[in-house]
Amino acid sequence: MSPARRRLVIGLMSGTSRDAVDAAAVSITGAGPDLFDLPNIKIRLIHHLSVRYPRSLASDLLSLDSLTSGDICRINVEVGEAFARAAIKCAEGAGIALKRFQAVASHGQTLWHIPPQGGPKRRRNGSTMQVGEPAVIARRTGLPVVSGFRAADMALGGQGAPLVAYADYILFKSKAPIAVHNLGGISNVTLVTPRLEGVRAFDTGPGNSLMDAAMRRYFGKPFDRGGAKARRGRPDKELLRRLLAHPYFRMKPPKSTGLETFGPAMLDEVLPSSSRKRGEDVLATLAQFTAHSVAHAYRRFVLPGSAITEAVFSGGGTRNTFLMELLGEHIKPVKLSLSDSYGVPAQAKEALAFAVLGAARLDDVRTSLPGVTGASGSVMLGSITHAS
Repeated sequence: MSPARRRLVIGLMSGTSRDAVDAAAVSITGAGPDLFDLPNIKIRLIHHLSVRYPRSLASDLLSLDSLTSGDICRINVEVGEAFARAAIKCAEGAGIALKRFQAVASHGQTLWHIPPQGGPKRRRNGSTMQVGEPAVIARRTGLPVVSGFRAADMALGGQGAPLVAYADYILFKSKAPIAVHNLGGISNVTLVTPRLEGVRAFDTGPGNSLMDAAMRRYFGKPFDRGGAKARRGRPDKELLRRLLAHPYFRMKPPKSTGLETFGPAMLDEVLPSSSRKRGEDVLATLAQFTAHSVAHAYRRFVLPGSAITEAVFSGGGTRNTFLMELLGEHIKPVKLSLSDSYGVPAQAKEALAFAVLGAARLDDVRTSLPGVTGASGSVMLGSITHAS
């Protein structure tokens, strides 16, 4: 598509918590091939919302080990329908007719993510799978859909994640140097520097994933509201030591991870069903695990050689006040703040970021950052599916 001075795009995202679709209606002004040469580029969030998956679909997405190929085929369409409904509701909430938007940008729902394996001389490309059929979203909305953001980067040997470093740079470059941290099921951080070439990002490890798994096991609930149960527990120091010994934390960036590593299987491994630990104590330990792993990542990979004094957090994990208190203590002297204080609601940031990436794809802008993902080159991210 030819460059435009203004794009209206709906960004859609569902993270590793696999419980809802976040949607953001976004205005991008000044998008074009010379995006970073334009002093007046502006990103404006018009409206955002979160739409929970139907209960049966959410259950399926958390039970991948028991699904058949036929189930995954069905889920691909069901997630597409859920994403389409979220896009339509978001446009309605924004008070803008769907036909005025140029595109929907859909990250999809990740089912499985396998990072590249091996060293530089014997490297094997990774692979990734996101569901949420873009043709369904395109037909229901009548709009082009940009999707499949990870594949091109991974085809060049990249991690395929984190992908939003480009958008983080646009949103926060005026505050550089600054850390921009997403706390979802998995935790990732972007080191925003004054120049795009210096931007770095990687997954630090678990966010809410293990705590959510523990809540489902011990209390039959999807998450620990406000961290209330974890706050009442006592951390198990030996269990915490074992968790922090995981080899992922010794790996240098570029690196990425997912529920395949820090998910229910890990919880089952370190705490078999025969374990008699109190649920509150397990949650307290897992909250400390997330906080310690984030702090370790900052000390080893973020702070050395940088002048970072502030970390701006977003994502569903920011609603866990106990976890946020732990993080605030563990990452000192770095100041912890919320993206809300910069006009970017914590729940909307990732969907907003994919709207930016989608707008860039419409204008043929290369948004992959080899310095972040380790890919052999920069590429345009995403494929375009037209409504007709």
